[in-house]
Amino acid sequence: MNIRVRRGDNMWYYSQLFNIPLPLILDSNRDIEPNALQIGQTVRIPGFYVNFYIIQPGDTFWGISKQLGINFDVIQLLNPTINPYHLQLGQRINIPFRVQNPIVQGRRAYGYRALYM
Repeated sequence: MNIRVRRGDNMWYYSQLFNIPLPLILDSNRDIEPNALQIGQTVRIPGFYVNFYIIQPGDTFWGISKQLGINFDVIQLLNPTINPYHLQLGQRINIPFRVQNPIVQGRRAYGYRALYM
C-alpha cells in the first residue's frame, strides 16, 4: 500500500501507526532517505492493501475507525481530500486492510519462472 507524506510525518510514526517494525518499513523503502522525507512523497507500507468503505447514515471517521479497529489518523492519511466533518451518504473512502493470507503457497517450489513469468 502506498501513502503520501504529510507535514510532520516520519518513518517511525508510520511504524507505530500501522504496527509494523521500523526496519520492515525502511527495507520496503530503500530508495527513500528516511531522515529527509518530503511532503507528498510516496512511502510504501508493507503488508497492507487499500479497499474502500461506503459512507452510511450517521458515519463519522471516528466511528468508522472504532468499528473497524483502525487508527483515526490512518483514515485521514488515506483520504487527504475528504473533509471528515462533511461526509456524504454513499461517499467512498479508502480503508487499509492488513494482508492476512500468505502471498505464496508454502508447499510449492518457486523458481524464477514461477515468480517472474
